[in-house]
Order: sequence, then structure tokens, then C-alpha cells
Amino acid sequence: MSQETVGVGVIGIGRMGLLHCRMVAETPGLRLVAGASRAEVLRRQVEERFGVRTYADGHDLLVDPAVDAVVIATVSQTHEAWAIDALGAGKHVVVDKPMALSAAGVERMMAASRQAGRLLTCFQNRRWDPDFLAVQQLLAQGLLGKVFIIESRALGYGAGWPGWGAAGMAHPWRVHREDGGGMLFDWGPHLIDQALRLVASPLQSVYGDLQSRVWSTEVDDHFSCALRFAGGAVVRLEASNDVRLPVPRWLLVGTAGTACSESAGRGAAGCLRIQAGDPGAAETVRPYPAGTEVCLPFYENWYRAMAEGAPLAVPAEETLAVLRVLDMVRASAEGDEVLRA
Repeated sequence: MSQETVGVGVIGIGRMGLLHCRMVAETPGLRLVAGASRAEVLRRQVEERFGVRTYADGHDLLVDPAVDAVVIATVSQTHEAWAIDALGAGKHVVVDKPMALSAAGVERMMAASRQAGRLLTCFQNRRWDPDFLAVQQLLAQGLLGKVFIIESRALGYGAGWPGWGAAGMAHPWRVHREDGGGMLFDWGPHLIDQALRLVASPLQSVYGDLQSRVWSTEVDDHFSCALRFAGGAVVRLEASNDVRLPVPRWLLVGTAGTACSESAGRGAAGCLRIQAGDPGAAETVRPYPAGTEVCLPFYENWYRAMAEGAPLAVPAEETLAVLRVLDMVRASAEGDEVLRA
């Protein structure tokens, strides 16, 4: 791609779609040129805030010659179809998480990407969360020895979760199976992606549990899973909208030390409390700031990948690995059994 700027269109102008519009507009090299939504009120918001044209049908955006690349921020169930259509139209594509609702869906999207000769990536913004980066740095330093237990949680409680979306246009898709709702598909892609970044050993087995307790009878509002890796490391992941009290975001147990996070909730500022050596040894405290859904480093990399041929920060192959684990968690929960990877 030779032009100095890359024209970007966003399909799906809900809460996340508006956030993607903002990130594109703030990233050097990217130029927001269009948005698409069936809702007239949301189209007006984009037109007034960003000064770009909008379409009621995303397919009209795909034939806009000023659009070189597309961000898919629709409901999860439609990610696969929109991405394949956008790739077929010759556009580079970012898909919000989950990229698809199954590994097979991601494989179809990757095939479309190869056929079109266009880039495909997933918006895994939580790779840049301050708490995750602090944990990643701690593990790289080896202060805890051989780490054999990692617990990672995204727990909270809020009546707004089922209808969280664009202001005035909230659609409770998170509590409907047909829309790809549920906590597994909401936070699971983030937690699993982080886990696979932290443990280099091959995955050996998966056990999952899905609970529908408070907000829906169709999908889970509380999920947990245990991932066992070669060498014996176990990663326990949990996400919920049913937990009314704060619980540590991270716990790491190693042969030479332990680390535990303190924070007020998902994405909140906090610190890692670290104790290495014998019990009673002085603790080390490493503060980290609050996280944010705004992730300009992701978009800066996307621009370099399109304009300069730089490697994608989130290649589709890594997202495929995440979806394979998601598939196993769901199958394990349905059969109440441990599945071998």
C-alpha cells in the first residue's frame, strides 16, 4: 500500500464501534472515512463527531473506493460473515473479539484472507493492559522461580452488562445465544489470549464450566476453566458478572515466590504484591495504572503492517489458537469432562 494514509471504514457503530472510530481517527497514518449502522441516530453521531459519511448498509461501505481497510464491530454472531465479505471486497480487516464463534469460523476467515491477499487480525487490546504487562514482566524476570499456578480473573457485577452498547440503542445481545452472547465469548477471548502469551509450553488439557445463574437462561454469566500445560503448569481462568465483592485479578505461585494483585475490579489500577524466598521475607510492591479499552499501539501496528509490511502484533494464527481453546472449554462444560488438547 503506497499512499501515505490508509482509509478506514467501521461497520457496526455501537459502543465499541464508536471507540474504534476514535482510535482510528487518533492513529497517525490512518484516516477514518466512513461508518455503517442500521440506526440513523448512530450514523448521525459519527457524522457529527468525526465528519465522515455513513451508510445504512455495511455492504455499501465495502464498495466505497476511499475505504482501504475495515473494522468489524458488529455483534459477535456476524463477525465471520462481515469479515469474509470485506476481505472479498479487497479490504484489510480488523475484527473485534471474538473473531468468530468457533475455530472453524476463524479458519474460513483465514482462507478468505489468503485468497484475497489482505491482512486479517483481531482486536486483542487486553495484551496491552497494565496489569497483564506487569505480570508478563515479572515472569520474564524469573523472580518466582518455576511458576506452576496462574490464576486470572475478570469478575464483577453490574445490571448494565446485558444491555451494554451504544447510548440509547442498547440491545441485550450478551444474554442471547443467537447473538453470540455469554461471558465465555465476552471475556474468554481476552483471558485465554493472555494465558497463551504467558505460558510457552504446549497445552495438554482443558476443563471448563459454564453457569447461567443471574442474567440469562440461554448463555453463561459465569465461566471458569483450567488449562494444563506440558511441564505441569496450570492456568485457572474465571470471568463473571455475578460477583459482588472484589477478588484479586491475578495469583501466581512459583517454586521461589508468590505474587498476588490488588485492585478494585476489572481494569482498575492496583499493584502486584510479590514475596520471594522464605515466608516472612519483605514484600515487593509494583503498582500499575488503570487499564483502558483505547489501544493505539494495536492500531499503530496495524498501520505499519498495511503500509510497511511489518508483522502483525496479533496474527490470525494466534487468534485461531484462542478459538480452539474456547471450543474446548464449551465442549468440556457440555460433557463435564477433561479434554485432551
